[in-house]
Amino acid sequence: MLPHEPDLSIVIVSHGHEHFLHDCVHSLVPSLRGLQAEVILVDNLGTGRVPDAVGQTEMQVTFLTNHTPQGFARNVNQAARRSHGRYLLLLNPDTRLLSGCLADALSFMERNRTAGVVGCKLVNPDGSLQVNYRRFPTLPAIIARGLYTEKWLRLPQFYRQYLMAGERFESQTPVDWVLGACMLLSRTHFEEVGGMDERFFLYYEDVDLCYRLRQRGLKTYYFPGIEVVHHHRRTSAANPLSSHWRWHVQSLYRYFWKHQYLFRPWTEYGTHAS
Repeated sequence: MLPHEPDLSIVIVSHGHEHFLHDCVHSLVPSLRGLQAEVILVDNLGTGRVPDAVGQTEMQVTFLTNHTPQGFARNVNQAARRSHGRYLLLLNPDTRLLSGCLADALSFMERNRTAGVVGCKLVNPDGSLQVNYRRFPTLPAIIARGLYTEKWLRLPQFYRQYLMAGERFESQTPVDWVLGACMLLSRTHFEEVGGMDERFFLYYEDVDLCYRLRQRGLKTYYFPGIEVVHHHRRTSAANPLSSHWRWHVQSLYRYFWKHQYLFRPWTEYGTHAS
């Protein structure tokens, strides 16, 4: 154990992202004012180059190395088990904090006991908004996404609802789920639901986690007071039939099979699934 239990453990999983890691880790320092924090950084490819990529930092960093690459959920869980913070921040390596204070987000969660997950405001490298909140997926919404409906001149109403199209939240607002690129949650809640489901190798583990927390009466919030650059790439969409595309389809199938709905998530109607 650490001499003092940190307020926050920041979990970062690198899968060959060494060129992003220096900026990612060092950008955290200004946002951690008033907090005691640690970083748990997983080298999923076992390159051995991750410590040099991070360089010298005033933060406490623990490096974990995989001899065999693991899925994202399993990496997050193993890092969480090695961490000590009261709160966990799951952060992609291809991110960089621009503004905001993480202590404000922690205070918000402590004041709002029904807050299960808090997601920040993500922006693209050019500064444009990267929408990282959605309603829980339904089969019609997924089919529409696969047909590139977002490029149509007019979006169907059901798809607009799924995308939360036109919503631009200026304050803390409940949503269904947020992208796992930046996800803050309490260790207690994370452990109560058993962490991330390791049967999801990649994709939908963030949606699944938010859904399971909702089943326990906990909400997911969008928190625009913290702004983060994310070099997001839709790898699965850009390369159909690639391994990423297959993982995406497998995870989607697992999600719907696990939660036993295709059209109407029980959380939208206040009725528990059997």
